[in-house]
Amino acid sequence: MLNFCDTEILEFINSEIPTYQRELLKKSLAANIDSVDYYEQIGRELSGETNRDNLLLITGRTINKSSFYDKVKDEVYKFICTEVMGYKTERDLIGKNFKELITIISTAIASTFSLGVGVIVGIITNIIIAIAKIGKNAWCELQKEKIKLTE
Repeated sequence: MLNFCDTEILEFINSEIPTYQRELLKKSLAANIDSVDYYEQIGRELSGETNRDNLLLITGRTINKSSFYDKVKDEVYKFICTEVMGYKTERDLIGKNFKELITIISTAIASTFSLGVGVIVGIITNIIIAIAKIGKNAWCELQKEKIKLTE
């Protein structure tokens, strides 16, 4: 489900991702790093939780224990790593190409937050790149441990 070539991902980034998010996602894709922290920093920049010089819109600092990025990441965890019934229909629709995967996951998770897909598509793309680089099983285990710590 998560074996994609960099060329396919890059094509998706260049055609489907808002212009202001592309460079960060290209940086994420080009990295040969297996540290979740690296991709989380990029995810926080994409969500507006970390300040960047060239970002036009900062969505705000975290007020409580859980950030928007963390909430999106938790939903991706439920979608990818568990058999939660809330995403069963969408999970069954996933095919083999990257665009389809991101579109289905982004649509399902955006509806959870009552948001437009465009708000989270960059964040989801970064998380899926991280999963592809780190490995699904390793990423899922790391997220499971983080979820246990916050409960």
